[in-house]
Amino acid sequence: MKSELGRAGMSVSDFDIVHVPEIRTPDGIAFGNSPHTYDGFPMKKPRGRPLIEISDIGLRDLDEAVATIHHEIYHHRHFELTRKSGNVWGGSEEAAEEHGQRMLETFRRRVG
Repeated sequence: MKSELGRAGMSVSDFDIVHVPEIRTPDGIAFGNSPHTYDGFPMKKPRGRPLIEISDIGLRDLDEAVATIHHEIYHHRHFELTRKSGNVWGGSEEAAEEHGQRMLETFRRRVG
């Protein structure tokens, strides 16, 4: 997955992406997760990069994986921006989903 994105010029090397078979939330089972501390700092893996978790349903096909990863990147970036302002928030699910879909379209154009 990471190699496919890299070949499309969409590197995700700033993040540690890990597979988690199932991600449960109060709303049900999630495709992905971008875990943060209460004050908006990203959870990190040993390499020190912000963590993105992606579940089995987030990996069910290439399109879903690309959209899910970029959805979670949106949340990470929004947390970073709002943490600096003092109003910590990961952004709306709608905005994150739109970002994921835009990045999927970019990916599709680049890989043909």
